[in-house]
Amino acid sequence: MARKSQHSQATIKRLVQRASRGESVQALAKEFKISRAGAYLWIRKVREAAMHAATKSPAPRAKEQLITVKALLEENARLKRRLFELLLKHGEL
Repeated sequence: MARKSQHSQATIKRLVQRASRGESVQALAKEFKISRAGAYLWIRKVREAAMHAATKSPAPRAKEQLITVKALLEENARLKRRLFELLLKHGEL
């Protein structure tokens, strides 16, 4: 079972942001009172989570939207045909 961090997500995010700007991980680890290995672990986990979120597939939503668009196009075509038939019937074409 993984040990729960004593630091908040905001604290972890702050450390990772500062490390990303080029600050020394060793100095940050000392400031945040964690081991250097712990700091690198935080950095890796936050970056992996960001990468996962960035590459997460929007496929289910896109498929749902495609089905909706297809249904709307079919309804539009049906309504155009009906309008054309009514215009022909009443001699307005």
